[in-house]
Amino acid sequence: MGIAPDAEVVDVRVYDADAPDPTAEPPQVGVTWEAVADGLEWVARNARALNIRVANISLAVPPSEALEAAVEAAWKADVVVVASSGNRPQEGQLNYDRFAEYRPGEDAAAFVAPAGYDHVVAVNATVAGAGDVDLSDFVLQNSATDVAVPTAGAVSLAANGSTCLVPDVATSWAAAEVSGVVALLRTRYPDDTAPQAVARLLDTADGTVDDPTPLRGAGVVQPVEALTRPLHPDGHGAVPRAEPARGSTPRATAPEPEADVLAGTRENAVWWGLLGGGALLLAVLLRPVLSRRRD
Repeated sequence: MGIAPDAEVVDVRVYDADAPDPTAEPPQVGVTWEAVADGLEWVARNARALNIRVANISLAVPPSEALEAAVEAAWKADVVVVASSGNRPQEGQLNYDRFAEYRPGEDAAAFVAPAGYDHVVAVNATVAGAGDVDLSDFVLQNSATDVAVPTAGAVSLAANGSTCLVPDVATSWAAAEVSGVVALLRTRYPDDTAPQAVARLLDTADGTVDDPTPLRGAGVVQPVEALTRPLHPDGHGAVPRAEPARGSTPRATAPEPEADVLAGTRENAVWWGLLGGGALLLAVLLRPVLSRRRD
């Protein structure tokens, strides 16, 4: 069950617990950018041998040059990296001092990694038929957001094999959903490069890549459209845009006026009318004079 039920999962463990416990035996390690960078580098090295074509990172860490370099290594290994764009942090969580409450104009792009880097599909979360739900209570506005998907109400698989309902708006689950869609795309179009797969995902979302928003990016992912729309992105992910052929269509011009064969006749008629009217007026004016003269 799930979005890509036949996908094989390679589990690259990069932490033990959200709340690390150094006193445990063995010590439990928390989420760090160093461990995430190491995990991505391992993916890049083993991508060809294990046929890894998408890497899901449903977590956020502080930015670092080493992590950004690991993202680039994965991209060059033809791996699409999908990451969560950032939940509204709770006390004790990353960026709580900056984003505990929504402020107009907030932008988490520079503070949430690896979602804020180039060559990462940054995924935000929505609610299907959100109605009065204020998404800013749950997720961060992030100018690096590429796409979004609904999470609350989604059906997932529990650890005991039964089904469970996803209750919240959460970007970690959203990233997992999009990772499944990317897995389907890479199976449906096995010869596509990573940029081509990303182009199919973004160009078929319900928004536009030309005017992304900090909550939805290019829009909500449309999996069926992504899998079936006949797009033709090039190896760099550029999708040809329909444009009119320049110079092939002549510029519209006003039609030439037709010759007026009655123009002369109408002009003569006007002059004769004026002369006749003038003569009649003169006759009317002279009539009293002539009448007195006859008397």
